[in-house]
Amino acid sequence: METDLHKLEKRQKQIDIGKNTVAYGRFSAQIPRSKRAKEDPSTPDKFQQCSTRSWVGQVRVWRRRLHSWDPPS
Repeated sequence: METDLHKLEKRQKQIDIGKNTVAYGRFSAQIPRSKRAKEDPSTPDKFQQCSTRSWVGQVRVWRRRLHSWDPPS
């Protein structure tokens, strides 16, 4: 479990950026948490103890998966 406050704040900021997108709003409105499948985008756990490279990779995958919920242009 990660305990470094500075690292947790940075991770939360990255999560907030992802959750503040139109795609995340559409995703969370259309699929309730109880109905989500394994392949649906899932927010990375900010408390997970992992390297910075691993964390950045998890956020990158999460954000890319969220793009599939962007409104049609």
